[in-house]
Amino acid sequence: MPVRRIVSVVALVSTLALGSLPVSFAEAETNPFADPAFTARWERVDRPVAAGIVQRSWIWGPAPLTGGLTERYQESPERARLVQYFDKGRMELTHPDGDPSAEWFVTGGLLTRELVSGRIQIGDQLFLDAGRGATVPVAGDPDNAFPTYADLASVVDRSQPDRTGRAATAVLGPDGWSERPDAAGDPDVEFVRYVTYTGPVGEPVGYNIPRAFWSFMTQPGLVWQGDQGVEADPLFDWLFVLGYPIADPFWVQVRVRGQPTWVLVQPFERRILTYTPSNPPGWRVEMGNIGQHYLRWRYAQTPPHTITGDPALYGLAP
Repeated sequence: MPVRRIVSVVALVSTLALGSLPVSFAEAETNPFADPAFTARWERVDRPVAAGIVQRSWIWGPAPLTGGLTERYQESPERARLVQYFDKGRMELTHPDGDPSAEWFVTGGLLTRELVSGRIQIGDQLFLDAGRGATVPVAGDPDNAFPTYADLASVVDRSQPDRTGRAATAVLGPDGWSERPDAAGDPDVEFVRYVTYTGPVGEPVGYNIPRAFWSFMTQPGLVWQGDQGVEADPLFDWLFVLGYPIADPFWVQVRVRGQPTWVLVQPFERRILTYTPSNPPGWRVEMGNIGQHYLRWRYAQTPPHTITGDPALYGLAP
């Protein structure tokens, strides 16, 4: 194989981003939706929240965090797909020639898996290894030192026994595991669901979900449909939005607005769920800001570069 072709293949596989980020994250609210399908996804669940019609936590966020970005994906047309980031996740249009009315026409990235493993997916079976997981805090203030996504590498994908009827009392700290027996007095942390599925290596796995999270995942609610709000039950398809759970929930003590706060955390394939008992009703369970976290991490690893010269070659900083 000629040297020129070898360089082309390596560069093409390695490159992740062709778009550019907004000048400032503070300007995110000015970003238009990148595709009508993205608009429809956001409006259905978050327009009623933005309009003040309902009091509940965001599924995607108050507005797009970026404009449309083009990121490398091997199975997409021209090996690139349209994506857009929100506080709580990323929307993707991998196969734009598909049926826009199909449930999975717009998908959400497996952001938790990528942040924990450090393996950035650029194709169905193609990954770029960043070397380690993201040293970005999972919950609380952005300067919390623990836990980061990298710290969860030893936590995820370890199947757990069915603990239905028991309470989530495990605590994850910098020095390892401990227990918080007083948490058992909160009925919202009782395990009420045991979810099983085939894990990443083909073996059956199972994880426990507490009442607070299961109620959030299966809640009915007002959605935007056409030009009006209508009731939907459930509010959203939890498997589409969250993916499967990849660990049992655990407590962490982190700073929230500078104050030490107990937060129950459970990682799913696409999102992080948090339960903060001290929050007001409607906001006790929230999606973590994984869209923000992933965006900063990924683009720090793979800053956009201008394409010059041979269109088969794409730059990637060391």
